[in-house]
Amino acid sequence: MKELNEFIRDWDNLIPGPNAFKRVDAEHPLDFYIGQSAYGSKELFLISEEEPAGLSGSKSIDVQIGKRQDGRWSITFTLIKPEHEQPFVALCYDIVESSRNVSGKGMSFVIKRFQKWQLLLAQTSDGLLSLEVQKGLFGELLFFRSCIQNGFPPAQTADAWIGCNKADKDFVFDAKWCEIKTIDPAAVAVHISSIEQLDAPNDGELVINFVENTSLQDNYGQTLNELIIDIRDLLKNNQAALAEFNVKLSIAGFQENIKYDEHKYVCRCVKYYSVDESFPRITRQDLPVSVVKLSYELGINSLSAWEIKYYRENDDGTA
Repeated sequence: MKELNEFIRDWDNLIPGPNAFKRVDAEHPLDFYIGQSAYGSKELFLISEEEPAGLSGSKSIDVQIGKRQDGRWSITFTLIKPEHEQPFVALCYDIVESSRNVSGKGMSFVIKRFQKWQLLLAQTSDGLLSLEVQKGLFGELLFFRSCIQNGFPPAQTADAWIGCNKADKDFVFDAKWCEIKTIDPAAVAVHISSIEQLDAPNDGELVINFVENTSLQDNYGQTLNELIIDIRDLLKNNQAALAEFNVKLSIAGFQENIKYDEHKYVCRCVKYYSVDESFPRITRQDLPVSVVKLSYELGINSLSAWEIKYYRENDDGTA
């Protein structure tokens, strides 16, 4: 796996021009190249035996498809708007790393991955995440910040955050995994949206943030932008972790926007539950093979036997 900071550094060190391309990784099964156009715009280039199909660009990213003299096909993603460089870098890095174990029809995988990003970056007409998604992201970032504040290595925390990419778990560390849920303080149940969220061979934790909307005048509340600024400040002495965090924000669909300051949230308390063999969850082995998808709800009051940590917000807004 190529580290993000190395990926960006190789890109920035290229001299702009029509032949300014460098293979991303000699060990990658697909022929990916990073480059810079004659105008200095970042580009990602892929050569494949497979013909690209069903792909178009956007206002921010130009897509060019061509057939080479050797009979193979090429596809080039070029950044059009410099102000969208952060999500473009995140997109390219994700496409490269997510395809590292692909065999066979790599071009098809890349096209589907790009189309997924197009949908992600166009979730609303104004480019904003929905209020529900904003609140969920706020909860994941609360957990991210708490890890750093409690002394967990920044780089490992940034690497562990995989929920930004719609993975089955939100955070996966070497020794455990953590699933983060953000609900209203008055809620009596927590929704588990898939079997895989709490199903794993090793023990993990279910972390529930009790978060509610509050007024913009509430000194104890925070906007999504303010929480992100807090985390970036905690990571400022670790540029690799900061870069990884920024890319994963983009993967989560977040783009800088002042409108995120229009909604403030306050976390009333956080509860941690140990998810072990005795925890009341549904696992894949409990179900017949014909059941391929399932969601369910857990009553919060019934989980007290597995509660391992409880934090109530202090007057200064910290846990």
